[in-house]
Amino acid sequence: RSASMAAGVLSRQLQGEPVDWESEFAIPLKRGIDTFRAYVEGWYDGTFQSVIFYPGSAPDIRRMISSILAGYAWDERNPFVSEPKRRLRTLSEICADSGS
Repeated sequence: RSASMAAGVLSRQLQGEPVDWESEFAIPLKRGIDTFRAYVEGWYDGTFQSVIFYPGSAPDIRRMISSILAGYAWDERNPFVSEPKRRLRTLSEICADSGS
């Protein structure tokens, strides 16, 4: 993903256009990395596992989370991309409450 994000910015820079690598590349790249990281950390702290292995999980939610794991961590149309830590924690709490 980083190469495809950088290619557009680099192309514009090579054509003489002014670019801001921080705002046009680094910040958007970090946003996706942080989203993916939230689910990796959630796996190790158990919050993600409680969601994935929840027997009554909704197919829509599974699809949205699977999309992130498949590399679409930058797709802001996916509600689990924005505020991933909060959404994963909330979903994990709902699964835990429903399971008890």
